[in-house]
Amino acid sequence: QDITATKRGYQALHEVDSIKDSLLRTVSHDLRAPLNAINFNLDMIKSQCEKKKLRRLCQEAADASDYLQFLVNDLLNYFQIKTSDLGLVPQKMNIRRLLQRSLRIVQSKAHDKNVELETRISSSVPKF
Repeated sequence: QDITATKRGYQALHEVDSIKDSLLRTVSHDLRAPLNAINFNLDMIKSQCEKKKLRRLCQEAADASDYLQFLVNDLLNYFQIKTSDLGLVPQKMNIRRLLQRSLRIVQSKAHDKNVELETRISSSVPKF
């Protein structure tokens, strides 16, 4: 009798986990299109803007949006890993640019709090 209750509890947990996974997968997938539109529009605004401060704000928004896109892709990758559907594709990545873009996201908030962030990337860090 105890084993039957345990099995039912396990099945209930499995169902809740499946519902959670389905919700997260759907939300992650549905966020992709609006994020792509945001990124496209920010790029258009930035390319036509003559004011330096506005271009900088557009770039910060674009960096934050790119980071959100990265998180959404990570969630989708998680589900691919969970279902064994993920294939790894090696690709070159500019580490310096990635670090600079990541720091730009937090620099404006740090500046608002009178905190100065300084970055120094060693010349030994490869570009790709």
